[in-house]
Amino acid sequence: MVEIARTALTGLQVAQQGLATTGHNIANASTPGYSRQTVDQVARAPQYTGPGGFVGTGVEVATISRTYDKFLTQQVRSHTATQQQLSTQSDLVGQVNSLLTDSSAGVSPLLQNLFDAFQSLSEAPASTATREVVLNSAQALVDRLHEVDDQLQTLRGNVNTGLRDTVTSINSLASSLASINKQIVIAQHGSSDEPNDLLDQRDYLMQQLSEKVGVQTVIADDGTASVFIGSGQALVTGFSTYQLEVRTSQYDPADVQIAYSGSGAEISNYLTGGQLGGYLAFRSQTLDRAQSDLGLLAQGLADSVNQVQTQGMDLEGQLGTAFFSSGSPTVLASTHNDGSAQVTATLTDVGALQRSDYELSYNGGTYTLRRLSDSSVVASGSSGPLSADGLSIDIDTSAGAAADGDRFLIQPTRNGARDIQLNLTGTEQIAAALPIHTGAATGNIGTGAISSGSVSDVSDPALRTPVEIRFTSETTFDVVDVSDPSSPVMLQSAVSYDPSSGATVLQNGWEVRLSGKPQNGDVFSVSNNAGGEGDNRNALALAGLATADTLVGHTSDLNSFYGAVLADIGAQTDRLGTALSAQTALLDNATAARDAVSGVNLDEEAANLLKYQQAYQASAQVMQIANEMFQTLLAIAQR
Repeated sequence: MVEIARTALTGLQVAQQGLATTGHNIANASTPGYSRQTVDQVARAPQYTGPGGFVGTGVEVATISRTYDKFLTQQVRSHTATQQQLSTQSDLVGQVNSLLTDSSAGVSPLLQNLFDAFQSLSEAPASTATREVVLNSAQALVDRLHEVDDQLQTLRGNVNTGLRDTVTSINSLASSLASINKQIVIAQHGSSDEPNDLLDQRDYLMQQLSEKVGVQTVIADDGTASVFIGSGQALVTGFSTYQLEVRTSQYDPADVQIAYSGSGAEISNYLTGGQLGGYLAFRSQTLDRAQSDLGLLAQGLADSVNQVQTQGMDLEGQLGTAFFSSGSPTVLASTHNDGSAQVTATLTDVGALQRSDYELSYNGGTYTLRRLSDSSVVASGSSGPLSADGLSIDIDTSAGAAADGDRFLIQPTRNGARDIQLNLTGTEQIAAALPIHTGAATGNIGTGAISSGSVSDVSDPALRTPVEIRFTSETTFDVVDVSDPSSPVMLQSAVSYDPSSGATVLQNGWEVRLSGKPQNGDVFSVSNNAGGEGDNRNALALAGLATADTLVGHTSDLNSFYGAVLADIGAQTDRLGTALSAQTALLDNATAARDAVSGVNLDEEAANLLKYQQAYQASAQVMQIANEMFQTLLAIAQR
């Protein structure tokens, strides 16, 4: 009878634990990260009673386990990191796309307005009203470039803030993980059972961490979890954490980088996944490129318009002055440099510039210039200047030499949109005319003709000196300076002329084309375009810049270049949106699969309640019967 009571008691105890566990599941049905727990019960060892054989001694709880699938949990964690990166990146790229393509805030409409104004100027070069439209259009475009650059710079600041906040969260989660590792080890001390709720809490912390950055985990024999980020950089090992910090970039003070606290190395280039990966990917793949592209557009606009403007003549008969002023390339020395060499960069050919920043490094007595967009080496040498892609890199060692490992970041156009300014202050300064005028003498008897001419070197002091081209025969001519008619100066003599192909004459910074069949004695003149207020030749050249290949190795005009920039951003927006949708679906599926295994089903738990309640009542009934039998024996013994 004692054995019957003891067996019944074990049933009561197991049923009680089953009820407690089921109640725990129901209470935590909505707890994030909670895994359903089950009571694993086994029969106790039987007792040998002699010839009758073995008699059972009841039941006991082997363990209370959590329903957990390691693979599914890791899948959810991995998909979460990727989904969060894409979500963060997609949102930020969408902001850039909206900024650049907005018809009311973008650059493209105002760029077209300026070229339309130049076209109108070519139709009425002396009109003050038309000139006013040109200046207003130019100023509006400059203002818009400044505004867009300011917005991009604000976005850069927002990225820095996001990185700081995310790193703070990562450090907090890492500390919590190290703390819970310690609690798990203490709880498991001397026991083979697992502290299920602590393990769930740790998994949930890892899930939260994967929203911030991609993680990899390793579970040690003592039950602690080590967490690694990036390409294997440690964040948590056992009870210890490796705290991260945000520090100013070694190159650009406008950017921040991620590094280990203290004197630890920067690890930004290794980090992917989560919000942190999204911020870093957006900055390196989209923001830097967009700001540099906008700067390249500004530099290209200023350079091409200035080239044409300074070859022309303004309304007061003066040679044109620069239409725009623009900045110069930015050179940033690494804060890790040990040498004292100073590096500067200048633009030698804006049309040859590429859509890239550059890194200049010094090792073993050699400077190496690397284009960062494709990591190709474009120039090298033991000293400066180095030239490539429209840049000239000067290296000044007068104050000290470079040291091995020294590096410099060169940003040819990053601040181009910020620095561009309208240089003209009056409508009369617009150079719509050319400073030279060509013509044929009225007494010419041949069919020869001279072009309207163009300026090849505006700096030539003799540009507007009167010159005559005098044919000495049908196949030869002289070029004569007639600034002093009484004492002409021979500039070129007996120049060969082929009537079938014509000839080009280069002199005094101008260029003209001769054609037809001049006769001996025919004269053509090139002179100062005094009183040429109605001349529109330079205005036509300004309007022609709309379709002139002035950018990216002289392969793209300004409008087409900006269109390509918008297309790139648009393609990124679409690609990220598609990838985000797909990744969200994968995450939802993985989460559903995990929850199907680990989640609490209240209907199932209600059934378990009934099952354990009935088991408890049945065991109690056995206990009651055993008690009645025992009382019967006592009554017999008392007789």
